[in-house]
Amino acid sequence: MEGSTEPKETEHHVLLPDLPSHGRSHEIKPFSLDHAADLLADLIRSKAHDQKAHVIGHSLGASVAIRLATQYPDLIRLVLVSGITKLPRSWFTPYLPRAIWLNIRFEYTIPRAVTRWLMDGTDLQRPNLSLGDIELARQIFRDSLSSDADQWPQSWPAKTLIVAATKGGIVPSNDNAEVARKMAEIAAELNPDTLAIEHPLMRHPWPRQDPALFAELVEAWLGNKPFPKGFKLLWCSTYSHSVTLNESDASKDSSTQHQS
Repeated sequence: MEGSTEPKETEHHVLLPDLPSHGRSHEIKPFSLDHAADLLADLIRSKAHDQKAHVIGHSLGASVAIRLATQYPDLIRLVLVSGITKLPRSWFTPYLPRAIWLNIRFEYTIPRAVTRWLMDGTDLQRPNLSLGDIELARQIFRDSLSSDADQWPQSWPAKTLIVAATKGGIVPSNDNAEVARKMAEIAAELNPDTLAIEHPLMRHPWPRQDPALFAELVEAWLGNKPFPKGFKLLWCSTYSHSVTLNESDASKDSSTQHQS
């Protein structure tokens, strides 16, 4: 995925594709969640060990990962998604695609040093204006960002971790915790081991804010280990469940029990 932080050393077989209409896949058009999921399914069948994969997605990639998990459940082992965005419908909704398009151009004008200061040192790349047009913004909003009832996914069977990075501030860069909770509730309909967690010191682009923490959380989820310090439980099924979190304000590991 464009802008992803590639691990330097890993025991996993990692596939990092760019989404359609993005990065090195910018000539694959148009963008849609269904099209992206179809392409990823083909990639898993042709490249993944045993034709199955753990699926990790951030921001728009999170929506693609969920669509992949709902449409191709036989290809998916575990899912980890972060930064899911759903925008409530309002009078401004028809103008949102253009607002998104303009915001990308505004971000381009801000010096990277200022961006890093406002975003707690997050190493954000300057957007490539040649690859983003108003039609792509419309496609992304129509297929991924709308919170209309028919835009919420059906449940999927893979065990899933949903992450919200909830630090805001001068720059409104926090994920929506309520969206994360609702998505976890949907996922838990078919897999009650689904969890939603938050990190109150991380911002939306936290895989670039703290790549080591992101990698540590991925390893914890895939290896069924305690989560790194700083993460807090947002949502857990009332089905008998045990969650181990290393809280940032605790001197030792804490275990949170949730039982029906």
